[in-house]
Amino acid sequence: MTTPLPPEGDDEIHTTELLAQALTELGDPALADMVDKARAGHYHDFLSPHSMPEVVLIGELHALGHLEMAQRVIDGEFTASPAESAAWAGSPDGRETFAALIDHAQAPHPARPVGEAFWRAQR
Repeated sequence: MTTPLPPEGDDEIHTTELLAQALTELGDPALADMVDKARAGHYHDFLSPHSMPEVVLIGELHALGHLEMAQRVIDGEFTASPAESAAWAGSPDGRETFAALIDHAQAPHPARPVGEAFWRAQR
């Protein structure tokens, strides 16, 4: 079993643990692996190895027939809190990601046709 992550800022509980507890409350033994993955951050906005972890979670829940739980995820109930977001932004990974985004935004990009020139380019 994975150890719960400590809460960030004023949060009482980390959203990874909120999700793990909600999955446990469903009482489905088929979710045991998902509970451990949730607790480890596998479905978390900033901790997951997936680029869209909530989409992965929703797909897995649908596959197991837990449509109401999937809807709770869609509704944002387990989205990272503002404190978790701030903690990630201040982390080495967050700073590296922001630096890469700034570099990309400042890099020269080829001009793209707009307006009438766009439509001519489509022919």
